[in-house]
Amino acid sequence: MAQDFTRCLKAKIPRSEFAAYAHRLNFPHRYVKGENIESKTGLDFGPGLARPWFDPPRAVEADDVYYDSGQTYAATLKYKEPYVYLIIVDW
Repeated sequence: MAQDFTRCLKAKIPRSEFAAYAHRLNFPHRYVKGENIESKTGLDFGPGLARPWFDPPRAVEADDVYYDSGQTYAATLKYKEPYVYLIIVDW
């Protein structure tokens, strides 16, 4: 039985800690600016699914982006000075 949910986090962390944070959360993919964003599942989903305080930048505007997706979920971790934005959607 699947459970649908959306989880959002917005927090301040130093830029120097972002890559280690992504590693601790086991994000396997890193978006590199200039890559075809259309082929990356879930990089810019979220704002319509969350509360007004959750205002992540678009992937091309973020300082750094990690992502993951599967058959029933997508997750994105973005950094835009001084905030980290995490969204996980499961369906």
